[in-house]
Amino acid sequence: MIATMQRVLAVLLLMGLIPGASAADFVIRNLDAGSGTGLSNTRRVAPVDGNPGTTLGAQRRIALRYAVRIVTSRLVSPVPIRIDARVDSDHPDLVCTRNSATLGLGGATNYTANFPGAPRRDVVYPLALANALAGQRLAQGADVRLFMNGRLDVAGNDCLRGATWYYGLRGAPGNNQIDFVGSVVHELIHGMGFQAIIALTDAGDLQQGAYPVFRNGRRFPSVFGRYAQDLALTGQPRFPELRVERRADALDDAPFVVWSSSMTNAATTNFVTAGRREGRIRLYAPEVVLPGSSISHWSAAVEPDQIMEPFESVETSVLNGLGLASCALRDIGWQLADGVRCPDIRTAPIVGTARGQYVRAFARPAVSQPQAGDSSATDRDDDDAGGSGGGCTMMPGQPFDPVWLVLCVLAAGVLVVRRNRPGLV
Repeated sequence: MIATMQRVLAVLLLMGLIPGASAADFVIRNLDAGSGTGLSNTRRVAPVDGNPGTTLGAQRRIALRYAVRIVTSRLVSPVPIRIDARVDSDHPDLVCTRNSATLGLGGATNYTANFPGAPRRDVVYPLALANALAGQRLAQGADVRLFMNGRLDVAGNDCLRGATWYYGLRGAPGNNQIDFVGSVVHELIHGMGFQAIIALTDAGDLQQGAYPVFRNGRRFPSVFGRYAQDLALTGQPRFPELRVERRADALDDAPFVVWSSSMTNAATTNFVTAGRREGRIRLYAPEVVLPGSSISHWSAAVEPDQIMEPFESVETSVLNGLGLASCALRDIGWQLADGVRCPDIRTAPIVGTARGQYVRAFARPAVSQPQAGDSSATDRDDDDAGGSGGGCTMMPGQPFDPVWLVLCVLAAGVLVVRRNRPGLV
């Protein structure tokens, strides 16, 4: 009888007749805490469109947490997702000129392979996804790091012709405003694994087209990179099947570089109206390779516009769903929360019951030994927090294979520039 009930339960779960696991909870560490800048900026401002913050820092924290809830409410994980966040006006890579800007840098803090529960051998997974698949925390510190460009709010700065961030929660930026929530969602999705993790330029001993080296000298593709395919080559190989030199040549092979997933291609046939090649959705592979952008975005030719294209667009709204991003996240291994489909459209801004808060320090796993000068307790408050930034190197003794620092640099360099279309200011 027990065996029969177990079989029935398994069938019901597969049919979706029993509620699935809970959406991923999250913890955000404010790297600006105590500085009076960035996420802790004390400048007085008026509440805006559902955001009740009365200081610039408070509005930024509220908007950032809302963006994190949009993403994590769609993903299932028994392990809370840890995020280091900052709004930075001085970061050298957060450039902002009159005509273009890097709105944010976002990515996984690290990747790991061959962990307990890994679906594929010799493939690297972003830390947050690896934790979810393993059902346990594999490394201490943050899983994701987000740096947003604070120069847009600097008075007198001619950044994007005087553009400013919109911190409202209703997806209605005004003239010459950029949606902060949407931009954070874009960067956070990169942190969930929407990244190819491949050398886009020669960097020291790392050759263009190569995968970063693990500590034991082996090179593995990322789970996202497994789906990159070049249709222009004989046999239409996926990127991991190519030699390093040929993979380097394929980085600028538009319009032939595509996302090769039969599930996604079938599910989006009537949704994607432009930007396909042989029934597959195109990836961004411009003739000039752009570090941090090439391969790790949908092609700008995809219609309707998508949040994971490399250019900010006023035609996308994350309040209606993540679009094609949900398809890619599902393909690489994320379990989608109940009510989330591929593509994710016409859904509520918050789908599941993702909960989260700002903390002063990330709690250590119970099995870890506290180290000198490092608190093992999670110190919570309602909005603001103290703490220091994490790094790419994991704590010693953890069941984790860290990759070279250059991998983390490549993962973070996501370029998002403002798109001007006919009829748009």
